[in-house]
Amino acid sequence: MIFKHWTVTSGARRDARAGLDSAEDRIIGELGPRPEPDAARNPEYGRAVATLAERHRIDEANEDLTRAEDTRDDHTAPLFYNIGIGLMVLFEWFGAMQIASTLVQSPTARVPVSLMLSVAIIGSTAAVAHRNLPKSGSPLRPSDGISNTVNVVKRSVWSLVLYVAYAIFIGAITVVRLYGAADEDTSQVEALGNAAIMVVMSLGPAWCTEWLIRHRAPSRAASRLVRSLRRRLRKAERDQLKAQTTVDRIARAAAEWDAEAARRRALYRTEHKLETAKAPR
Repeated sequence: MIFKHWTVTSGARRDARAGLDSAEDRIIGELGPRPEPDAARNPEYGRAVATLAERHRIDEANEDLTRAEDTRDDHTAPLFYNIGIGLMVLFEWFGAMQIASTLVQSPTARVPVSLMLSVAIIGSTAAVAHRNLPKSGSPLRPSDGISNTVNVVKRSVWSLVLYVAYAIFIGAITVVRLYGAADEDTSQVEALGNAAIMVVMSLGPAWCTEWLIRHRAPSRAASRLVRSLRRRLRKAERDQLKAQTTVDRIARAAAEWDAEAARRRALYRTEHKLETAKAPR
């Protein structure tokens, strides 16, 4: 404070003796340029003001989020579908064990064979089901019309073709089972029963998995939309807070600059007048 006072007074005395008046130049030289809370003259302030002018986007995002949450609440949570798919995988593996017992004689080799069969059947079913699902795109905007309508994709022709292929495969194994029963102590009735179990435990889980994937798709889409809108809302709120902080900072800096410049200007004028009065006429 003492150094600032001495700098202003000594500068004023030198200017007075030289017949100059450089108060504004000295203030700008010591304090720097004045922070301008003007969008036309300060790009940073202009960007902040432009961001604040888009606050209506937060209200729009809140409305979109409310509609998306209502849509999501109309669906069963994806977690329950995932649990169902997991159970179908276990059932499919049990059916694959029945098939492996027919195709493979070694008990130790039945487990890896059954795992490969179950993964192949469930994987093929899931691939065909996902192939028919709508492609996920960008988050919906208000103009896209977020609604509470539940849309489930219909079963595709490729799914039916896949089930026919499964049936042919199980039928071939059933024939092998029946012919093998003639050479063993197993009766044909027992062989048919095992074949029926293989059909039910192979085609049933695959059918249910495809059904679960199709009905899970709208729920997953609604959940993804809610997460996307929440991220968009948080970003908009952060941008608004950052812009408001910038505007307040620049306005505060301008007020502090004006107050300090007024103090320096008054001190300069007073010292300048005193030094001018001492000069001989």
